Amino acid sequence: MNNILLRLKPKSLRSRLVFGIGTILAVLIISFNYITVKEESKFLHQQGLKQASNRSLALATVSKTWLLANDYIGLEEIAHNFSVYDDLDFLAITNMDGKILEHTDHSLIGKYITDEQRIAYLKQMLDADDNLQNEKILLDNRDHIEIIRVVHHGKKHIGMVNLRINQKHRQKNIDKRITKGIIFTVVSLLAAILFSVFIANNLTKELVQLISMMRKVRYGDKNVQANESDTREISLLSHEFNSMISALNASEQSYKQLSERLELAFEGN
Repeated sequence: MNNILLRLKPKSLRSRLVFGIGTILAVLIISFNYITVKEESKFLHQQGLKQASNRSLALATVSKTWLLANDYIGLEEIAHNFSVYDDLDFLAITNMDGKILEHTDHSLIGKYITDEQRIAYLKQMLDADDNLQNEKILLDNRDHIEIIRVVHHGKKHIGMVNLRINQKHRQKNIDKRITKGIIFTVVSLLAAILFSVFIANNLTKELVQLISMMRKVRYGDKNVQANESDTREISLLSHEFNSMISALNASEQSYKQLSERLELAFEGN
């Protein structure tokens, strides 16, 4: 495993700079976008829950008078008014015996609820003390939010309201935000890679120039001089390179003079 990691490790300084800077930027960008999209999605979902809760509260409030009066026509009018919402799947108003007094599906009016979850909540409310929460979320997923709420008059429970709200439109908005987040992440990563390449090129440009000068020296050109850099380390390296070239030229000059003297001495002998 270690051998594989060593093989994958970039060999050149430039590659390491690109990899290091790119990795840091990628982690920051992905983390930021993930947190942003997650928080936006959470906010939209909580907004949906709050909206459903407010609607159930409003429905329970306006239904109270008609439940006390056993006025089914009034309940029907209330249900009709709430049906104007496009995202409403269904609405139901029942008494504490579980009998459906009003429903958006009129074929269910007069029947009794048979859903175990609703029946359990109904029994719970019948045996409830004053501190029990009057609202219960029956369904909360990508597509639907369903809430059931007790209607009370003073300390007496007189009925329940139940509504389900379709979340597909809201979920589409969440999915759009996720898609935009992914696109933004990909674009940002590409920009981060280009930026890391640009930074790495600038940081290694002077080193590449020094390497080129060293090649010239190796092939016989001793008249090169490295430019002094603003970067401390590169400046020191350039200074040492120039000192080495000066010393090498001086050494060759001394060797040449010594060779000429030796040659004259041999000729004199």
